[in-house]
Order: sequence, then C-alpha cells, then structure tokens
Amino acid sequence: MNIPSNFNVQTKEFVQVFTKFCLYLSKFGTKAMEEYLDSIPIKMGKTDGKHLGAYIIGKILQEYEHAGTPFSRYELFNSNERRQEISDARIILCVFAQKYLNLKDGEISSMFNKSRHFSKRSHAMFKALDESIPANRKLLAKYNKIDTLVNAYVNFKPKS
Repeated sequence: MNIPSNFNVQTKEFVQVFTKFCLYLSKFGTKAMEEYLDSIPIKMGKTDGKHLGAYIIGKILQEYEHAGTPFSRYELFNSNERRQEISDARIILCVFAQKYLNLKDGEISSMFNKSRHFSKRSHAMFKALDESIPANRKLLAKYNKIDTLVNAYVNFKPKS
C-alpha cells in the first residue's frame, strides 16, 4: 500500500477517527479489525475521484446475482465455502484489482485473508483458461462483460 508522506488532518477529525477505531476494536476484537483493515484497499480504491474498487465489487456481485447464484460481500471475501461461483468471482476480482487499482499480489491476497500466493495462483488460473471449454467460456463471458462496464466507468467523462 502506498502511504502518503505528507497529509493534513485536524485534531478534531483525528480524535473522531481514533475514538471510532478504539470502539470498534473493543467491540469486534483485534482479529476482526485486522481483517477489515486488510480489505480496505480495494473498497477504497479510487481512480480520478471515482470509487473504482467499490464499483468493481458491486458489478461482480451483481453479475452473479443476475446469473441466479447470488452471494454476499462477506462470502466473497471471508467465506471458506468452496462454491465454484465464489471461486470464479475471486479470480475475476484479483485480475481487476491488479489491472485497474494497481494493487500488488500481497495486498490482494491479504484482502481475502488467504495465503500470500492466493493472488498469484488466481492470475495463473485466469491466464490458463481455455475458451474452448464451456465452463471457462462462461467465466470469460462474465469477465468480458464486467471489464466492459468497468472500462466504461473509468473512461466516462461528463459533458461540461
């Protein structure tokens, strides 16, 4: 993660944020807070002032909801369930996080609370997909559809 060298914050804002952090820490515990903080880079990922990370997550969840196999954000990031739809969605999310948000493999893997090689494996699995296999064709079709939507969102410039 890129940590800015200089940033300005007012004392009042800092106290509010730190108080909220301490309350959450006491309520949920350190493990839950660590998992939440690791998931922030993609949720807060911005490009040209647009919340691109949240948009990507939303479009992936929306695509699988329309396909008749809905699952939640929690299942996407934290679930140990081995449903094929969740695995496919994680692969797509890893590819988009690197492509559009320029996150490194370690940052992507930590968002899913998986091993440090999770993102590398996901990218390797995506590159190895063969379009002649029907199951892969469905995944690639979803990837292309979401990629088109995200690309349009990134490149949209309102008329002034």
